[in-house]
Amino acid sequence: MSEVPFDPDNIPQADADTESLKIEKFEDFDAKELETGEAAVVEAPKGGELYMEGLGPCIGMVGYDQDRKVLFAEHFLSTSPTIDQEILEVLQRLRSNGINPTETAVAGGNLSFEDQQRDPDHFARMTQAKRRLVQSGTVSKSYIDTQDLTESTRGDDLSVSYKDGKFKIEFKEGHIEEARSGLF
Repeated sequence: MSEVPFDPDNIPQADADTESLKIEKFEDFDAKELETGEAAVVEAPKGGELYMEGLGPCIGMVGYDQDRKVLFAEHFLSTSPTIDQEILEVLQRLRSNGINPTETAVAGGNLSFEDQQRDPDHFARMTQAKRRLVQSGTVSKSYIDTQDLTESTRGDDLSVSYKDGKFKIEFKEGHIEEARSGLF
């Protein structure tokens, strides 16, 4: 089966839980909240910043395609023992819609060890799932320790960083004409 070419004028709708959002001006854009399991593909102008916040016990995934034009993100509740399989299914869904990610990162959200109602093994399972994804070659970066700042820089065009439970995607001067980003 051949891949469907990506049309920059037509953002593919992966499924009913994926939203498309166009940001005309960063100063006019405040925030977009998505529930766990939902995703968004966002068309953004040159310049400006997008922040993606991960809350609670979760895994966030962000990546871009080989042409560096499509960025995407999805938010998962990672208490499921099959979280890495769920992430693989999302990547397969993206590929079936013509988005072939060449760099995919995952990061964990905030987790309070003082909250007795949360599963004490949750964080260990979450980090194990992310390590499995990296070892499989499907995910190229894993931000496991939420206390650390890890930055993945894409040339002079864009940087993706994760700190204090937030993804930050920064579009720099001289970026490609049509930048696309996902947020959750």
